[in-house]
Amino acid sequence: MKKIISILLALVTVTACVGMISASAATSWPSLSQSNYCEFTAAGTIPVYRNSNCSTRGTSSPAKSYNAYIDPGDVCRIYSISSSSVLLAYPTSSGMRTGYVKRSAVLGVSAPTEKITSKGTAYTYATAGGKSWGYVERNDSVYRCGTSNGYVAVIYTARSGNRGFKYAYVTSSDYNGAIKGNSTPGGESTPVNTSSWQYPMANAYVCGNNWATYYSPRASAGRPYHAGLDLGSRTGDGNVYAAASGTVAAVGYNSANGYFVIIRHTISGTTVYSFYAHLSTYSVSKGQSVSKGKKIGVFGNTGSASAGAHLHFAITNALYTGGGYYGYVSSISGNKCTYGGATYYNPAYVIQYNRLP
Repeated sequence: MKKIISILLALVTVTACVGMISASAATSWPSLSQSNYCEFTAAGTIPVYRNSNCSTRGTSSPAKSYNAYIDPGDVCRIYSISSSSVLLAYPTSSGMRTGYVKRSAVLGVSAPTEKITSKGTAYTYATAGGKSWGYVERNDSVYRCGTSNGYVAVIYTARSGNRGFKYAYVTSSDYNGAIKGNSTPGGESTPVNTSSWQYPMANAYVCGNNWATYYSPRASAGRPYHAGLDLGSRTGDGNVYAAASGTVAAVGYNSANGYFVIIRHTISGTTVYSFYAHLSTYSVSKGQSVSKGKKIGVFGNTGSASAGAHLHFAITNALYTGGGYYGYVSSISGNKCTYGGATYYNPAYVIQYNRLP
């Protein structure tokens, strides 16, 4: 009997130890390299070292100086992460230079405390409370890397460019809500949600140019920055829905936008217009009242949609009844910009926060 009890106690002890090991096991950093790097923005000045133990100042290849440092706002590329240092590339007047920085100077934890697959969309910021940086999207891999002043630092999947990941910040409420799924996601999962604004396609994702994307062919025309979102549907559903309740202000066709629909809305007393371009067909008429989630057409590649079928979606305070080109502007700063007498708003911001930036 005593032997049986001893065996049972031993099993309980082993089980408890295994539980402790599982609970304390850290999540590994994502696999990074020069071709699959993690992009981040420096929040402050960071000393750069020539060796991985961070004992000799200066850059590793080629040497810029023995007093090298990264400036606040520099956009850098993390190539690898060790227990004490980070190998990265950072911008200088002579181009990108590689070197080592102390891991604690960039990352707030020795290893990610959590890895999850995002349940929804969330807006990201380059630094805690800083400028906009992009979006965590549904099904992205997200690594939690600490907290700062109401924000959660994360490494997440990057969907454009050569980078594999981005290091950024999301609000704590967005991390626990949209990303972890503890509340209703940001609205892209179905054509109807609890917010006053929604994405205009079911299971929407950015399939082309994002807000503020630089598009070089437009540079010669003096308007290289994209003032909207190019959307597709992950499920292949081509239906386009009203992003919010309102009144159809214009419908029609022109060579730039193809078939288009414009809907008038009011946000906190301000009149704005949602714009849907490159439709293959539309099913509403001018003056018609529409509710959020009502089907208004089907996406396509009419007009100048040379990249293939998609929906160009924009929000602005101006109405061009002939479907004036709402696509590109000369410059963008933050979540809104002004060009040609019209103000454009980042649609993802409006949808997420139900307000104008």
